[in-house]
Amino acid sequence: VVLGRPRSGWIRLEVLDSGEGFTPTALKQALDPFFTTKTTGTGIGLSIAEGFVRAAGGKLKLENRAEGGARVTLDLPEAEENP
Repeated sequence: VVLGRPRSGWIRLEVLDSGEGFTPTALKQALDPFFTTKTTGTGIGLSIAEGFVRAAGGKLKLENRAEGGARVTLDLPEAEENP
């Protein structure tokens, strides 16, 4: 996991792996509810995660890394400090 601040007021979390990455179909459909490439599971994990991120005013992005593997990027607005 990589944590950064791409611009003021935002937090970026990147989750990287070194596997095979996403297939072209998975890149297009991975955020769809009930889409899965696995033999077990429901296929709702990424869909739910995207819903939470959007509800917080953020964005979730999936892509393949040039060096191999996948990258999931979450850009979230920083929380306001309580006085």
